[in-house]
Amino acid sequence: MTQAQLALELGMTRHRVSDMERGVRGISKQAAKKLHELFGVPVDRFL
Repeated sequence: MTQAQLALELGMTRHRVSDMERGVRGISKQAAKKLHELFGVPVDRFL
């Protein structure tokens, strides 16, 4: 999945996804929940 595709799924910009991947910006609880739904990974792995 590209950053652009993930950004669409999460309802945010590709730049914000990039920032989260690089650790520049934290992952919100709402985004962590959506990532859990998309990938089946426990929410706490993202927080």
